[in-house]
Amino acid sequence: MNYSKLLHIESFVKERHQPKVLVKILIFIIVSCLISLLTILNIDFTETLVNEGGLSPIEAESALPIVRVASTIGSFIVYCFFIALLFLITWGITKIFKSQVSAKVVFAASLRYAIITTSVGCIVALLQWLFHIDPSIVKIDSLNIFAPKNNWLGAINITNIISAWFFGIMLHSSLGISQKWSWIGACVAFIIFFVISGLG
Repeated sequence: MNYSKLLHIESFVKERHQPKVLVKILIFIIVSCLISLLTILNIDFTETLVNEGGLSPIEAESALPIVRVASTIGSFIVYCFFIALLFLITWGITKIFKSQVSAKVVFAASLRYAIITTSVGCIVALLQWLFHIDPSIVKIDSLNIFAPKNNWLGAINITNIISAWFFGIMLHSSLGISQKWSWIGACVAFIIFFVISGLG
């Protein structure tokens, strides 16, 4: 197969011949827990509970530990749902294009993709936390640094671009889908990420 230089990463190619799932599951769990924790730390729950929940500042402070734990667990569950959905979508794509790969290969490639994109999210969330920047106002990896609170400019960010690009890499390098359709897949992924981020 002739690989596209921009969509070819050897580690993704190896997934087709040597898919390793268990180690990736462990790494994904660790990274997911980390980004869940960082995401929660970046949110001012006290203000939210007072302004939107109708609680007094004292009641909000008392409820804060429970809310944070529940939110962290909920965030982790969302990431687990994400990997399941990613696997199903990717598996469906391999069937449409009749790619000769096993379910294990698809799952291993999906895990590698999720680990990379979640790690990027971790770096961004860590920087937001270190510099005390509220992600609901400004995302430091996006264009809304020029217009705070603008969700659509916030949707044009490095995280979405990298996530879409690596989706194309996964399709091309791991699943053996043609360069043309992999680039189309990457563009569609970016549009989906852009719309979800903009509406969020």
